[in-house]
Amino acid sequence: MILFVGDGLSSSTITGARYLKAANMNKSAGDVVLDWELWPAISLLHTFSANRMTTDSAASATALLCGLTAQDHLDYEIHRTDQPSLAEMTEKGIKFLSRNPKGYLLLVEGGRIDHGHHSNQARYALTEMLALEKAVSTAMSRVSLNETLMVVTADHSHAYGVIGYGNRRRHVLDLDNSRLGSDGYPYFISAYFSGPGGSAKQPRRDPSNDRIFEDGYRQQALVPLSSATHAADGVPLYAIGPLSQLFHRSMDNTYVAHATTFALCLEGYQEEPHCIRRNVSPKRYVCPYQLLFLIGAQIVLTSVM
Repeated sequence: MILFVGDGLSSSTITGARYLKAANMNKSAGDVVLDWELWPAISLLHTFSANRMTTDSAASATALLCGLTAQDHLDYEIHRTDQPSLAEMTEKGIKFLSRNPKGYLLLVEGGRIDHGHHSNQARYALTEMLALEKAVSTAMSRVSLNETLMVVTADHSHAYGVIGYGNRRRHVLDLDNSRLGSDGYPYFISAYFSGPGGSAKQPRRDPSNDRIFEDGYRQQALVPLSSATHAADGVPLYAIGPLSQLFHRSMDNTYVAHATTFALCLEGYQEEPHCIRRNVSPKRYVCPYQLLFLIGAQIVLTSVM
């Protein structure tokens, strides 16, 4: 099984990345989709935590903190030169774990999607989304979908939106060319509710003359904060491969852990029909799955017994 987690991969982030992909291909917004949007199974996950209506990464158990590849986060994909891409790390992980005849769980996280959103830098966030798509595409070309369950989902949403009524040929990082705000200034198609792009105690400025397509440009935000907040809306889940039918409706995000345990025949599910193998007694069957985490900026190898 391969589980891809986009940190902060909201429905609107998927839309923004889809439109950026179209722009990169010189096509109109809506003419292309991300690879996983063609998968047969889709679900919607609720992401609240025990005491808050909007969860953080730690509460949703996907922000893993130990690493071997770098002392700190890897560079954004746009600036990465001598560091491995997420797709390259995914390929290495599959090659290594495929040696185990009893199977494996590979967890790949696009961790810097979240960082781009927190800083109101939509180009970074959406480019990291496309890097995650490349990792998914790489995995699909390296495994058999008759044998490998693949899942793409997120830990939480973000206060980012694709707004306005811009022409489909308009770039998703551009200003909406269809109308002006009530202050007489245009607004961004990629917009943030909160974050460092907000203006404290000052009127919104006119972004018309800004170099809005430069790497690292910060989009405007409504509420000024040092870091943009997460959002509470549900996040999508896409699945393909054996047992992908497990994901078929709106559900709590904790269900993913149970479905993963079931699919991998771990403790509590070892006697399920799909877990019983020829010449192996289900009562004695223990699944020593190797587990490899690729976390966008970090990598850690461990074992699950």
